[in-house]
Amino acid sequence: MTAALRRPVCEDRMIGYQLYSSRRWPLEDTLAMLRGHGFSWVEGWADLYRTPADARRLSRALEGAGLRMRTAHLPLDLVEGDPPAALDIVRALRLEAAFVPFVAERPADAEGWRALAARVARAGGALDGAGVPYGWHNHDFEFAILPDGTRPIDHIVAAGVPLELDIAWIARAGADPLEAIARHGHAVRAVHFKDLARVGGGEGEGGWADPGAGTLDWPAIAAALAPHAPASWIAEHDDPSDHDRFAGAAFKAARRIEGIPG
Repeated sequence: MTAALRRPVCEDRMIGYQLYSSRRWPLEDTLAMLRGHGFSWVEGWADLYRTPADARRLSRALEGAGLRMRTAHLPLDLVEGDPPAALDIVRALRLEAAFVPFVAERPADAEGWRALAARVARAGGALDGAGVPYGWHNHDFEFAILPDGTRPIDHIVAAGVPLELDIAWIARAGADPLEAIARHGHAVRAVHFKDLARVGGGEGEGGWADPGAGTLDWPAIAAALAPHAPASWIAEHDDPSDHDRFAGAAFKAARRIEGIPG
């Protein structure tokens, strides 16, 4: 379907951009580049706002570039250990949702994952009270089979924790993204638009690819997600050699794939 025939999308509801993708480039240049490609909003990563003062500075930089931050990654130890600071960061950036970006120490069994999921749900209570859901951003380890046959993601969702679903990490884990959506789509609030390189590609880029140019069937994935109406879609590449190329390719791919708010 051509861009002219697609349902109009409010600019603030178009695809966003995970700033982690551009961590090797100066922030000011990155923000200008993104606005030039047509992005209106971004997702943050934790090193950009270690303190509320950092968040306020970042908010001013975003406003100056004509961008805003709708979603962000907030470490569990911050949200759990210093709720007032976490709330200050959320308010400074005017976030709509925040997600656990990663956990280094991971349980080995279902009981441990149930306990961790309960911690995330409790920690998110303060943010939920401010109208900002606190959810979970997956990597590959959440889709590993545990000794009892379950997967960590099952216990995260069972605890009522919303998901930011990173589709490419699901595929890299050897799991089926469509099966994951069928099972847990009701919990999905946000989606990472990311891709895996084809055989012989992705050299020097960690095996990742520009969205829509890799191995994932994004039209089928978008169709499977459509009934769940994720609030946010975010373009990401974990290791681009050229973030300008990636940003432009991601924005164009979102515009041509039905079901992705480009």
